[in-house]
Amino acid sequence: MNRLAPAPIQVHIAHAYPLVARGIAQVLDDLSDVAATLDEDQGAGADIVIADYHDGLERTARARRESVGRRTRTPRVVILTEWCREQNVRLAMEAGVAGYLQQGCSTQQFVDCIRHVAAGSRYIESELAIRMADSLSHEALTGRECDVLRVLVSGRCNKSIAIDLGISVGTVKAHVKAIMAKLRAVSRTEAASIALQRGLLAEHPAAAPNPAARGASAAYARSPALIAG
Repeated sequence: MNRLAPAPIQVHIAHAYPLVARGIAQVLDDLSDVAATLDEDQGAGADIVIADYHDGLERTARARRESVGRRTRTPRVVILTEWCREQNVRLAMEAGVAGYLQQGCSTQQFVDCIRHVAAGSRYIESELAIRMADSLSHEALTGRECDVLRVLVSGRCNKSIAIDLGISVGTVKAHVKAIMAKLRAVSRTEAASIALQRGLLAEHPAAAPNPAARGASAAYARSPALIAG
């Protein structure tokens, strides 16, 4: 008795960079176990959606909202992006993104990611997984602490920070103390240096210019990291 071949993985390509989207389509077209589409109107029912950073977060949040109280299947999101700082990766994975790749990843890494995500695993490129693991070893800054840190790195005094953020000097001092402890810094200068190294002050993609104006990331070709479930 002949066994039926498994249904192909349905992938919708929604990446904001047209050239990147076309390149993804070309890679997937060579795979017998994947059926890909670039047309938004044909994206319904996809198993996986491939998106850039900001759109990927929006799609993940929308899928979560739509799945509340329903049994309908929502597509899993894979982000392919140059936004690969610690905070970028951490925010995306906490939001529920299924796969995260640097835009300079290898073709094999990309294909492996699609197949693992389709099988129900979560996938992070190994270079990013190292950053993620390092991030989880540190206590996260609160939103207000991040606000204070952004002003602090410019060399402003507590009074100036307080005026800029509309809070009291005492509150600023408390936030600076917490920031120093969380970053394990012994000075404000060291805190600023650590924050820059870890990407804590990177421009948020939501406020970034259009894709054509963004800088390209460095390419990595490392072996993958999988996260169960």
